[in-house]
Amino acid sequence: MPGTVRFLQDARFARQGEALSAFTARTGISVTVELMPSEHFWQASRAAFGNPPGWDLLVPEDGIVAEQLHKGTLEPLGRRAHRDGFEFDDFLQAAIDAFRAADMVYAVPYMAMCNVLIYRRDLLERFGLPVPQTWEELRQAALTVQAASRAAGKEDIWGFASRGRAGYGHNYWILASTVFPSWGWNWRRGPGQPPRVDELVTTEALAFYAALLREAGPPHAATMTRTEVHHLFSQGKVVFLLDTATELAVMRREEPASAGHRSAIALVPRGAASCALASTLSVLPTVRAERYLSLTTGAAKPPLPPFPIWGF
Repeated sequence: MPGTVRFLQDARFARQGEALSAFTARTGISVTVELMPSEHFWQASRAAFGNPPGWDLLVPEDGIVAEQLHKGTLEPLGRRAHRDGFEFDDFLQAAIDAFRAADMVYAVPYMAMCNVLIYRRDLLERFGLPVPQTWEELRQAALTVQAASRAAGKEDIWGFASRGRAGYGHNYWILASTVFPSWGWNWRRGPGQPPRVDELVTTEALAFYAALLREAGPPHAATMTRTEVHHLFSQGKVVFLLDTATELAVMRREEPASAGHRSAIALVPRGAASCALASTLSVLPTVRAERYLSLTTGAAKPPLPPFPIWGF
């Protein structure tokens, strides 16, 4: 008999709830949704594994799945995927391999996000500035446009914005996935090896990023969230925004006055210590959970070190 599914999700993705009424109409299965702020969702997702679950369905990110795979709290997809006609070949091989152990697959991606540099195309054209290829070029361009705007009496124009607040879903998203790799850092150290964050290249990258927000960022840049910097850019008050490519797509669905209609995207700039390959798009696969990500009561292995959360 159809029942009720308890769904836990990050509050940033509240629009997923719009599809639930259609799902219930087709299946007869009711869905109750609990939305949590990013930090709380991160902790609740980690705590759900190995304990009597308070939810039937949750969508954790890849870092949490890797941690739980190491702890032994997951079951392989195996027969469940085969029974439902779920084809692993429909997904990028690298994404599937990220959640493979002993030749068994434990999770599959349900989407991929990429961080890019979103910039005001009209402002760069007005001041004759090229699209930055390096972080230093970005800094110079951001300060140039900011200074010219202030000279023209526009005090509420800032050169650069990004998620500054410390924590999961905030600067964790930007620094570990994009800023550090753009300077040449690689967080993958081999099977079973946690990332080593305390390195010279990450120290230099973090110092530059923090200095850029102080020089060219809006007030309270160190505490701003994705939503706040999105609105600031959309209002035409920011020249460069480092965030997901979907942010620009969302802006272009907003009112015609949105700065998104006068903007474009580019590859993330290279850092001083990076190699040429570091200027590629940063892809962040999350994972499809549903009933394919099953909890087990197997003995837990020693936990991985805590995930780093940065502040400045």
